[in-house]
Amino acid sequence: MSTLTNTAEKPVSLHRFAWLPVVLLPLAVFALAGQWPVWFTAWVLAAAVYAGFKWLTFAESEAARNASFADALNYLFLWPGMDADAFLGNEPAVKPTRREVVLALLKTAAGLTLLFGVARFTTSLPLLVTGWVGIVGIALTLLFGVAHLLSIAWRLLGVNAQPIMNRPLWATSLSDFWGQRWNLAFHDVGREFVFRPLLRRVGVIWSTLAVFLFSGVVHDLVMSVPLRQGIGLPTIYFLLQGCAVLFERSRVGKRLGLSRGLIGRAFTAAIVLLPIGLLFHFAFLQQVILPTLEFIGAIG
Repeated sequence: MSTLTNTAEKPVSLHRFAWLPVVLLPLAVFALAGQWPVWFTAWVLAAAVYAGFKWLTFAESEAARNASFADALNYLFLWPGMDADAFLGNEPAVKPTRREVVLALLKTAAGLTLLFGVARFTTSLPLLVTGWVGIVGIALTLLFGVAHLLSIAWRLLGVNAQPIMNRPLWATSLSDFWGQRWNLAFHDVGREFVFRPLLRRVGVIWSTLAVFLFSGVVHDLVMSVPLRQGIGLPTIYFLLQGCAVLFERSRVGKRLGLSRGLIGRAFTAAIVLLPIGLLFHFAFLQQVILPTLEFIGAIG
């Protein structure tokens, strides 16, 4: 989500039919939802939303127009990122180092250890403990581990596929965290299809809030609506993040040093983590994460 940079001045032309999968795929999931358990519906809905945006980024990409059929399939099905121009373009790839490969493997191993080792020993503890072990394990395995390994593989083949997680623990500010480090796939979607189209019409402040509102609504759609519980909590979480970003960038925020040094890091950690229960709310842990852990055999 890049509310945080004013770099992009190129106009975004939204083709009418390119947006159809973004709308139709989630609607199809809701039409079939009554046949599935809630936890499965949530995951299928997440996949549908992802697929819709993935197609949109491909359809709107300049580089995609000259891409081969094989390259198009590779982008659509074998790469989790959302920057089609980078993946399908001719920019040189940064070759991975051995250290990077080792770190990617360690993150994957750590995630699998949490899921299939630690989780089963937490079932006698409060539900929140098992739920959070599951969330962290899933994130480490998929977003930090497997996605990073795919980035390494593609870059070894000469494709410009940068990791979608860019060392978020190194963030020096909240703007840096959301704009340059956390889930760059979603960041690319928000930047291209919310921030840039609105920037000249309503300015940076409202465009920034619109991106965070967009993020909240999408997360609510996947994490709350199928459960019919917790609706609005993820949206509140992301609006809090947006307001905090604007405060960080205000004159007062700059005077307080919220965007640099230890103060900036502490402010970032506090704003991201203290209200995290709004995003991963209790109903989501109970009705999605725990059944998922049971399905994959992580807990009995």
